[in-house]
Amino acid sequence: MTATQTIQFTERRDSTAGAYRNATCGFKNYWYPVCKASRVGEKPMALKLLDEPVMLVRRHGVAYAIADQCPHRGTQLSIGYNEFPQTSTIVCRYHGWTFDLGTGKCVGVLCEGPDSAVVGKVRVRTYPLEERAGILWIWMGSLPPVPLEEDVPRFLLRPDAVVRVRYRTRYGNWRWHAENVAGGHAQLVHKYSIRQYFERPVAYPADLDPRPYSDADGEGLISGNRFLEHRESGSYPGLGEWPRLSWLHRLVLALTPNPPFRPVEGLTESMLRLPGIYRVLHHPIRDCIYYECWVPVDADHYVYFQVTTAHPKNLWQRWRFNLAYYLWGLPIGVVLFNNQDSFMVKQNTEYAKRTGWVYLSKATKQDKLHLLWRELCDRSARAVGWQYSTDGVDSPRH
Repeated sequence: MTATQTIQFTERRDSTAGAYRNATCGFKNYWYPVCKASRVGEKPMALKLLDEPVMLVRRHGVAYAIADQCPHRGTQLSIGYNEFPQTSTIVCRYHGWTFDLGTGKCVGVLCEGPDSAVVGKVRVRTYPLEERAGILWIWMGSLPPVPLEEDVPRFLLRPDAVVRVRYRTRYGNWRWHAENVAGGHAQLVHKYSIRQYFERPVAYPADLDPRPYSDADGEGLISGNRFLEHRESGSYPGLGEWPRLSWLHRLVLALTPNPPFRPVEGLTESMLRLPGIYRVLHHPIRDCIYYECWVPVDADHYVYFQVTTAHPKNLWQRWRFNLAYYLWGLPIGVVLFNNQDSFMVKQNTEYAKRTGWVYLSKATKQDKLHLLWRELCDRSARAVGWQYSTDGVDSPRH
């Protein structure tokens, strides 16, 4: 691709005033994973999600999510009291304003007595919650929530799915992790990871074909190079051959079985989808499906939510999956391997803050998927994409 072609490709797909540019803290009209459902109990949990303070708590077996600020003076409700354990309420620790967790309605003001005029006239915002696959999912948008199945990969929600979850708050903007997927980074970012020693080198694909895609798991974008020819090395003029494998790497590969790729539950491609989910097959162990979700906290932080799922047919397959996951997949793949991606997101975020950079300034053919991703967000992000504009014109909203 020439420099001229690169500039044209970038300008054609890269709006400077679209939904993606404005989504510093994510797209709110989607379901997002919050935490393991088992973590939420009677003691309130304070969180920040999509740049809003949120409190999670469970009363009588039901999980609730409300804004973590009393509308009186902004005090965190998560530091409040459960003065009426027979009810599903929270009492503000400052002046005793008491809120129903289901409706958000003020049902009492303890410091003013039973006849307070505030009762029934003030509400705190509540957020819809769904508890599925052992995970709590939250809806923080202004629109009525869509069915959870529209936003969450279907194979994750299957009743026979065995689900393993890990999540950590990371420094960086969520969009730069979304743009970390694919793009030809694996052979360099993960060069010294343990997992990479057991993988055949792929220096670069012979071709790229990123495009919209749908399958039994949902809709999104794929890099399109799963079944294309790949080069294991290349000869670079004036530089030499790359990659050059060490003797140890060659020995490990010689002793490691190299089974051909096979579909997982009929799925054949990795997929990037809204609001910020990436699916990978056979990661962190074979015959499983891995999803990572980037849940914005604020402009400089996100929750790296990693979910590994499999669909064992019997107890033996379940036992084998758990053994492989906890002995290899979790420590070597989900933690060590994927932490290297988080480090690069940190680098991108710091560069963006230093320079005011928002989009790739110099794009190559390896960036095609990322440019399509921005175009998808600008066009189709629920409630804010071009297709939701009132004039019905498929153009950026200024």
